[in-house]
Amino acid sequence: YCYFEKAVRRMAEEVSSLILQPELDSLTTDAKASADFSKETAELIPKSEALAKAGRLNEALDELMLLEKKTRQASDGVSSTKLVQLMLRLQREAGEWEKLNGSITLMSKKRGQLKRVIVDMVQLAMKWIEETPSHKEKLKLITTLSSVTEGKIFVEVERSRVVKKLAEIKEAEGDIESASQLLQDVQVETFGAMDRREKAEYILEQMRLVLARREYVRCQIIAKKINPKLLEAEDFQDIKRKFYELLIQMHIEETQSYQQSAGKGREVKLKHEQATDDGSQLDSARYLEISKSFYAIFETPSVKSGDWKNVLECYIIYLLLASFTNEQKDLLNKVSTLEQKRLEQLDHFKQLVSDFLKSELISWPLKYEADLRNHAVFTDSPHAGGDLRWNLFKKRVGQHDLMVISKYYTRITLDRLASLLTLSRTETEAEIAELVTSRFLQAKIDR
Repeated sequence: YCYFEKAVRRMAEEVSSLILQPELDSLTTDAKASADFSKETAELIPKSEALAKAGRLNEALDELMLLEKKTRQASDGVSSTKLVQLMLRLQREAGEWEKLNGSITLMSKKRGQLKRVIVDMVQLAMKWIEETPSHKEKLKLITTLSSVTEGKIFVEVERSRVVKKLAEIKEAEGDIESASQLLQDVQVETFGAMDRREKAEYILEQMRLVLARREYVRCQIIAKKINPKLLEAEDFQDIKRKFYELLIQMHIEETQSYQQSAGKGREVKLKHEQATDDGSQLDSARYLEISKSFYAIFETPSVKSGDWKNVLECYIIYLLLASFTNEQKDLLNKVSTLEQKRLEQLDHFKQLVSDFLKSELISWPLKYEADLRNHAVFTDSPHAGGDLRWNLFKKRVGQHDLMVISKYYTRITLDRLASLLTLSRTETEAEIAELVTSRFLQAKIDR
């Protein structure tokens, strides 16, 4: 029984060792070797190297290809790999980059070529990408490797890395569209052999390039490829922060895009939901998502133990910019309760949260308006639209006061209400309409 148990354990360890080395998975599909050419290979390698040094490179390649054919037909993967790699290495040392590209293509198309040979050949050639003598040769080698690996599952990880290098070149040349399209065509989320961190970084790069093209819907689709639970891993803290920073950028830029189109006369069907400079209800929903992203960054251990103040401030401001809903109110109460000690360390922000939670009118201008106005959220750096966000914040103050007044009045004239809110009649009516539309306030206007 003990012997059987040891045998089972040993078999399990052998299987697990194979699983832990994904590069070996492709080898299992190659046929078993019918002959061993290791001796012939060992004899030919030094001979071929000597011929190449003597300037007889073509002769050396011819002899290597003759033996390579025999090893390939016998499925001797070890010997075949050594021969193919030597061919490529001799051409590289001779500076024959054109021949090198041709040999890579030729070897990959050989009838019955072993998968192990293609994998090792591609991995070797990838190491030389940065050693090419010119940008032109570099681009040719990348293009060759991309062509060779296309449609081959056993080199999908290598292909993704090659495509990423090609995308970097395209981006450096200013062709963002081509760079973005190249990365989008690679579905790394389906790659079982790729490391999860590399996979996440690849998806973040896809998001970044899509954002550069202002394709916000596509960016949201790509973002869903990342499991939020994965971001909670200890070694993913930097990935988590970058991911939510990209989401913040996406929502802010999308809001700016909507507001610019609104400023050009975009028609909105809902009554009182006119296109104004301070955004719409759709923008308010985005502000809530922005605030959630900031809180996700704040919850990262590396942030909580470091520079958390600015992140928490941004979370509070964007939360207040969101429209008044039950969810927004719950989040505001939550930060007031759970982060009470941290709020005491932030100038004016504890008072700001308290003002919006109290059933009291907030007098405008605020006592701390000057300091709050200079906050990064209300400037054009790092994100444009600071003035629009400030106007929206002022609007939220008026809406808060309007809800406070609704608790003390059942009937009130529009003139009296406008004087309490320090707004015009038109502005007051617009604020009432928005709160009623969002179902956060019940009101009727008797004209």
